[in-house]
Amino acid sequence: MQRANKMIGETKELRRRKTLVGIEEISERLGVRPKTIYAWIHMRQIPHVKVGRLVKFDMEDVDRWIEARKVLVFK
Repeated sequence: MQRANKMIGETKELRRRKTLVGIEEISERLGVRPKTIYAWIHMRQIPHVKVGRLVKFDMEDVDRWIEARKVLVFK
């Protein structure tokens, strides 16, 4: 029983951790050039996190950002 509780706790901890990715990864994911990502950062159009001098992206935030921009088509 203790082992099961420990595994559940470890799983919850993994879910709490943020997955941060860099400029290259996010530009590949979105299919745009890194230059475009930098422009969006400058215009504050894409959610990002500053880690010292580095710019990182929380994938959960980016996924929500993408979902909010989805264009629905009704027939």
